[in-house]
Amino acid sequence: MRTFPGWPFFHACLILLGIIALAGCHREEDVPAAKYSWSGSAREECPSTLGAANTVELADLAARPTAYEGKFIRVEGYYYGYFEHAALHPEPEAESYSGNFDEQVWVSSIDAEYSRQRVQLTGIFTAKSRGHGAQWPGTLCVVSVLKLPGAAGRMP
Repeated sequence: MRTFPGWPFFHACLILLGIIALAGCHREEDVPAAKYSWSGSAREECPSTLGAANTVELADLAARPTAYEGKFIRVEGYYYGYFEHAALHPEPEAESYSGNFDEQVWVSSIDAEYSRQRVQLTGIFTAKSRGHGAQWPGTLCVVSVLKLPGAAGRMP
């Protein structure tokens, strides 16, 4: 069987071209939170950020969501994640879906293992996306979670 004399070189070029093409598909860069415009899609990953997050009170975040648009923030509360619900609450729930949604914020990109836990969440906030059914003041795209003492306990 006869082969093209430059065949090994041709294969090497194809492999190199494939690697370059695949490397161009992955974006890995820090994006300053102030310059990031998040569309709010739950399927998007949260952007990486530069600098330290500003600590805010959940009550202030829920009351003035536009003041925190696109900001990198840290907030504490009780996280509840279940069917059509993923939100940070100011107090533990007495029962499922209880509480005033206007005092909570929708949460994306967090594992179910943190549900019914008191947590500190850090991420990018947007008032442009208001969670399932647009019932919350805004959405926090979480980049880190810290469990805090004081689990929210079980609901009936």
